[in-house]
Amino acid sequence: MLAIFSCTHTKNVNVIPLDNSIQFTGNNLFNIYKIDSINSYYVIYAKKNSIIYKIVSKKEIVPDCSRIYRGKGYNLNLLSIWNKQNKIGEVEITPSMHINCKSLDDSTKVCIERGYINDIYIAENLKGLCIID
Repeated sequence: MLAIFSCTHTKNVNVIPLDNSIQFTGNNLFNIYKIDSINSYYVIYAKKNSIIYKIVSKKEIVPDCSRIYRGKGYNLNLLSIWNKQNKIGEVEITPSMHINCKSLDDSTKVCIERGYINDIYIAENLKGLCIID
């Protein structure tokens, strides 16, 4: 009985929906809990309503900017990098079992993290680690 329960019981993990048209604007406060980097990009992990978002932002120097910091909350306008403009011919490219990563440039690719991050975003109001208007 315990084995059956453990196989059917799932952890309380919220997964980002695979909706390519998803766009967050307006009053969307995201808590930044991790900032990492890969080559010429920042990888920012943010949380909102128990859902984790993976955000990429090109490293840029912005003088006198409002920098984001780990542990703080910010309004971010997120847009999936797997939006409707990503096509091979007429076929939309979305995260799937076959396509888990996306190249950002010749030397950098970012990947979804199955089980807890199913999409990757950019923040339209983020330049480097700076909030822009």
